Amino acid sequence: MNIYIIIVTYNAMKWAKKCFDSTRNSNFPVKVVVIDNGSTDGTQDFIKNNYPEVHFMENADNLGFGKANNLGIEYAYKNG
Repeated sequence: MNIYIIIVTYNAMKWAKKCFDSTRNSNFPVKVVVIDNGSTDGTQDFIKNNYPEVHFMENADNLGFGKANNLGIEYAYKNG
């Protein structure tokens, strides 16, 4: 069984390191899916460059929290 953590980001540099270090150090094996809603503060590059194990989905526009979560859930279902 796979455990997916779905994280929606938008200009999340303030919290990104703490958040993704936490998922990386989880006691349980998890798969992390990030849906970024068009961040402009460097969040996208930070995640891609420092957390290569994260499946990163980048939106050009802010789709909103609900729609972004649905994209993550869809990815998780399709991948086990």
